[in-house]
Amino acid sequence: MAGNAPKCQVCLDLDIEVLRGSRSCHLDELKGAACNSCSICSVVLEGLQKWTGEIELAETLKDKVQKVTFRVQGSHILVAEISYDGSDGDSKSLELEFYNNRGTSSLWSKLRSTIHMPQESKWDLDISSRWIEQQLLQCNENHPDCNTNHDVLPILPTRVLDLGENPGKDSIRLHETNKSFGRYATLSHCWGLVGPLTTTRDTRPQRLQGIALNELPNTFRDALLVTRKLGIRYLWIDSLCILQGDKTDWETESGRMADVYSNAYINLAASSSRDSRGGLFKQGRRRYLEINRQDEGGLNYKVFVRLGLEAGHRSCLHIWIHSLLNPLLDRAWVYQERVLSKRFVQFTNPELIWECDTSITCECGNPLLKHCTFPGLIRPKLNMSDPQSFLGAWSDVLGFYTRLNLTEEEDRLPALSGVAAVFQRKTNQTYYAGMWKAQIPQNLLWSYFNKGDYSISYIAPTWSWASSRGAVHGNASHTGKFYPDPRFKVLFINCDAVGMNPYGRVQPGAYMKVESGRLRHGVLTLWTAHEFKIIWAYPQLHMPLQNFKADHNGESRVGGDEGGKYDYREVNNWVFLVVGFEKSLSDPNELKVVFLVLKPSPSKVSTKSFIRIGLARISVNKDMETTLQQNTQVEEFCIF
Repeated sequence: MAGNAPKCQVCLDLDIEVLRGSRSCHLDELKGAACNSCSICSVVLEGLQKWTGEIELAETLKDKVQKVTFRVQGSHILVAEISYDGSDGDSKSLELEFYNNRGTSSLWSKLRSTIHMPQESKWDLDISSRWIEQQLLQCNENHPDCNTNHDVLPILPTRVLDLGENPGKDSIRLHETNKSFGRYATLSHCWGLVGPLTTTRDTRPQRLQGIALNELPNTFRDALLVTRKLGIRYLWIDSLCILQGDKTDWETESGRMADVYSNAYINLAASSSRDSRGGLFKQGRRRYLEINRQDEGGLNYKVFVRLGLEAGHRSCLHIWIHSLLNPLLDRAWVYQERVLSKRFVQFTNPELIWECDTSITCECGNPLLKHCTFPGLIRPKLNMSDPQSFLGAWSDVLGFYTRLNLTEEEDRLPALSGVAAVFQRKTNQTYYAGMWKAQIPQNLLWSYFNKGDYSISYIAPTWSWASSRGAVHGNASHTGKFYPDPRFKVLFINCDAVGMNPYGRVQPGAYMKVESGRLRHGVLTLWTAHEFKIIWAYPQLHMPLQNFKADHNGESRVGGDEGGKYDYREVNNWVFLVVGFEKSLSDPNELKVVFLVLKPSPSKVSTKSFIRIGLARISVNKDMETTLQQNTQVEEFCIF
């Protein structure tokens, strides 16, 4: 422990021995300590006030800050994490890093200086393009996993922007390629509340003639300049290369996303811009701010404060971490763009970040990222040769993808259609509304992380994860190895696509006809209501039905508000259909039977028409397996 007690009880004078990890306080406490002459709290408060104004978040954070947390990072810089309530109700955070430049006087003697990235008063096209070219060279020459033959030109998308052979001289125009070959770049961007420049059937002739540079919004113009600087003639931007408002063209082109992104030489991602006006790098961006102070002896010193680079790195490594400063990464449509692109270059507020199938690299040279690869982090390995392993990665895809945001809930399947197309080519398996026929029992094990809500409009049949809104576990079998029940058979699936995209929206009325063992009715002898759990017992088994996980809010309490009584007639209409068994990896005698929970479909006449409402499990031992078999009977059901 330190010899002297800290003078400030808010920041603990950043004494590492006293701090021991982190220290949290309310914003009012920080303000009070700053007013009481704590130089550290004063610097942190000024840094917070300056940066919230710099990135236009002052109103966003006003009256919403929950706490400020101090901690000392491995590189011995101070991190202040500001936690606040987001507009969506979730808790979010903003990280600021305070540090000293190497060779300068230090405010905090126990903290060392760190890498100081040079300030830029404006975006430097040459510097950024040279850095990207270095990464391209490294990838082309030294990344065997990025094993595309770059000398073979791919077929161009249906339409691209032709930037001309002579940058600066030739005009820009929309070009219809007629399956010609060429190298092209793609752009990932947020459409935002202010829609970007578009091509419609009416404006198509005009776009084919030419597009004035000053007509392009900042993000499009920046992407054009970078693409030209990299020596690439063609650029694909969705809003300009797909006819907006044309249903047939949209369905056709959305079904080609796998080819558009996987064949692109590079993808440019406007990660920090909320719409097309923001640019790749915001003009006049500032990598750091300076706070000037005097010490007790009257000597001047500077403290630098920047947006947390570590937070940006984490948002790249873990797609489920929402990034306030990188809104593009929250968009569901961008997930497949990121997964399918050979190279994905993020233009973030503080720096460029490079992603490919082999590595992640950033301008600041963070050593934790230098040799970091993607498996299990952002995207599955799309070059796996084993079809079963490939399909097994689908649950990871769903776990990532379903956490992201969609403006239109009808796009839940189309926004993943490019990834589905790649999976289909690799496995030659049939795809139905987000599920693979070869692994229907495994695919049925999806469940929601939190509360799921029924979609307002029809998206998919209830047996598909796409039928509701919310983040899902792609495979809820986490406790052991899953074995499908040999009695479980898929007899027929009726699930037709709407329009031209076979992996997109599906026709209403889709259903699956299955056969399996149905648990016979028991008597409800015990119940208690939790958020998504109902405990009830079958006397024949002398075991409670465990861990009922409802798909939707409406099924968590069957007969009214919490504390009310269940409607026994409705509960007794539920069907518990055996899907398979989970065997514990730690205890060979432990076995769980997994059931699909169904109830009669309210809109169907047939007595065998049901909808899925959740999953349930029963724990059994070896002696109870025979009893379980005796209490199930094989029947057929149509699940809508």
